[in-house]
Amino acid sequence: MLQQIERIGLEMEKQKASNKSLTAPSISADSEYRCHPALRGGQPPLPNKFTASQMESLTAICNTFVPSLHMSASAAPNGTLSTGFGQKEIRKKSSCDEIESFYRLSASDLEVPAQAAGMLCAWTKPMQFFLVSLVLWLLATRLGTFILCGRASMRRKAPYYLERFAMLPCAQREKVLQSWSKSVFWRLQMLFKLLKCYILFAFYSKVDKNGHNPSWAAIGYTLPHLRADHDRQHKFSTHLQHQNVHHFDQLHNKIINANTATEEMLQMLLHSAGFSVSEDVSRLWKHWINGKSFVDQEKLQGIVIRCDVVVVGSGCGGSVIAALLAQEGYKVVIVEKGDNYNRQDLPLLEGPSMGAMYEQSGALTTEDGGVILLAASTLGGGSEINWSASFRTPPHVLQEWSQKYQLKQFESTEYQMAMDKVCQRLGVQNKVQHESFQNAVLRKGCENLGYDCHNIPRNTSSDHYCGWCCFGCPSGQKQSTTETWLHDAVAANAVILTGCKAEAALLSPNKGPSGKARQAKGVVARAGRSSKMIFIESRATVVACGSLFTPPLLKKSGLKNANIGRNLHLHPVQLVWGYFPEELEPKGKSYEGGIMTAVSRIAADWDKSGYGALLETPSVHPGVFAVATPWCSGLDFKERMRRFPRIAHLISLTRDCGGGTVDASSDGKLIINYTISEKDKESSTQGAVHGLKLLLAAGAEMIGTANIDGEIFIPKDQSDCITDQIDHYLKRVRGGMFKKLSTPLMSAHQMGSCRMGVDAKTSAVDPGGETWEANGLFVGDASVFPSAVGVNPMITVQSVALCIGQSVLRFLQKDI
Repeated sequence: MLQQIERIGLEMEKQKASNKSLTAPSISADSEYRCHPALRGGQPPLPNKFTASQMESLTAICNTFVPSLHMSASAAPNGTLSTGFGQKEIRKKSSCDEIESFYRLSASDLEVPAQAAGMLCAWTKPMQFFLVSLVLWLLATRLGTFILCGRASMRRKAPYYLERFAMLPCAQREKVLQSWSKSVFWRLQMLFKLLKCYILFAFYSKVDKNGHNPSWAAIGYTLPHLRADHDRQHKFSTHLQHQNVHHFDQLHNKIINANTATEEMLQMLLHSAGFSVSEDVSRLWKHWINGKSFVDQEKLQGIVIRCDVVVVGSGCGGSVIAALLAQEGYKVVIVEKGDNYNRQDLPLLEGPSMGAMYEQSGALTTEDGGVILLAASTLGGGSEINWSASFRTPPHVLQEWSQKYQLKQFESTEYQMAMDKVCQRLGVQNKVQHESFQNAVLRKGCENLGYDCHNIPRNTSSDHYCGWCCFGCPSGQKQSTTETWLHDAVAANAVILTGCKAEAALLSPNKGPSGKARQAKGVVARAGRSSKMIFIESRATVVACGSLFTPPLLKKSGLKNANIGRNLHLHPVQLVWGYFPEELEPKGKSYEGGIMTAVSRIAADWDKSGYGALLETPSVHPGVFAVATPWCSGLDFKERMRRFPRIAHLISLTRDCGGGTVDASSDGKLIINYTISEKDKESSTQGAVHGLKLLLAAGAEMIGTANIDGEIFIPKDQSDCITDQIDHYLKRVRGGMFKKLSTPLMSAHQMGSCRMGVDAKTSAVDPGGETWEANGLFVGDASVFPSAVGVNPMITVQSVALCIGQSVLRFLQKDI
């Protein structure tokens, strides 16, 4: 027994040590990152299901998107680049060797085919994967190549015969990909889009174990650890030395990694945190509706944790509710499927960070591939990787929710006080000491055109100059839930289980007076990918795993309400861009500085319904830039990438009135269907047009959209802003913006899929966030929004969650 206790004690010390590395991140070009293993470069590719012949086709496609090019074809020996767009020649600081190496690099040189194959196998939808597999198989044959490529598959010199795709010259393969991108068959368009996104993201974000990508020097991308102006960046070591170490330890000592902890260690840690634990799982088995389809009862193993409240999800909703209830003296267990990445262990590498901290590595899409969905999969949820924007719920939204949906609390003093409390806890302020390049462009264009422009409130200090917060905030200045509400929760009476995926809510027949058919009894969860089951028995259950995952969880739990999974809103975003040569103002690089500090409402219809589009600036790093940039040819794309640091992107963020649906297949994969409405198309386009005008007014030398046609508008002089030339260009933009899959859309805000309302016929939860079918089962995230909020939703999510937390509190007090 003594040896067993000593062994468990050693395991506990290892767990604590892995949670609190207090050394600031260190990096050099010749040494490995000191960071969390999952965030380090040099990760092996995901499993590959393709055959050798299919891989031959995929490799040829990869090397068509990213071909090896000779220096003479694109750049002069002195480092001056010819753009091919009739633009003035631009001189880069990159050395001639770096430029030549960049152009000679092919996708195969970085082992991209294997990485792209793993991503395609792991993340594509079943229909998408079938299409990719079929096309790769066909391209491995002469006849199949002829069917998909037409005359381009014919050998151009005698003797004439058909060739397999991989044997075609690169120029012919380029023509094939170009034809797919604009094909009348939308599935070929979708195929092109999938392959382009995966391959180019992999090439420009892939790093070795030293955090190095050989293309970065030529495109002007430098990690913050290596920048010459290091003192104006994160100031890692200096800032961390002034952190309250006790504050840091208190959170991480209450985090238990259920994926790595042994059952004995898990019980020991929970007991030490004051929670009752047993192995009597059979008692709760009967409350697991559909449980037999997941695991045989006779083979069931696991533990039972008893608490007052279990909260599924640690993001903006779940963390607030957990903190409120824990501070009221209730024992709270927070279940989080993602892992915990300490801020000291964040290397800020785009590829590994997105792979570890985003759903499906940031490759999640709607069924037709029309919208790329960015959603968090880490402790702290979206607050950990968002861009700090902290808007209060707009007045027109509160009025709509109160009057149209009869939810009177949204025009109450209680809700205003909730927003006040949230903003105070997050330290929200709207000042900025030094504006980033992109935000300075937005502000300058607004001033020159007379557009409105406002400072964005942020949950950071005014001097926070960081363009990498989308990969976590190493300085801790951004007040995410791991810096605020989760700390409050564990400081009171809560414990966090990471690497623990909720499988279903436990429901029993309800014998109480509520009139509801079922009573919530807790949650059953799985530790990582193991068969180890964790039953969490509770008096109240809160599901707050986001608008994409809350509906499938409720359905798996046995709920039948028709509104669960419907009314999904996405705030669809499209990008426009402008290029500013280095000699032009404003100075800086696109990936530096505060991500969002300025916003224009010129296209938002702000004083009326709010169903329009905001103009903001996005976070852009090489991989995401490559995904959003049109591909017309291998040479054209590399030249576009050379402009990367001085391209200012603006986003048109639409408050969508149309909606979609979300569900899950039998194997747990999300099924997301969303078609943008005609009204939302018009709003999005109007925002994009204003954005293009704004970029020209700010002095951009060339402008464009993310449309697949890759058209670039180059004004001869600034007077062109009011000439027929710009009008004709903008008319083409309006006409071609929403042809099938022609313009990539993105979404970082998912809302409304379990809408709140006053009756079960039109909503999934009641005004207090409780489900209509189960007593004591609450939903506490953005899925309860009655409609899209139209601004970055963090403050609204937390304020709504605070009000729902009060409902849970009243339920617990009544249930004594």
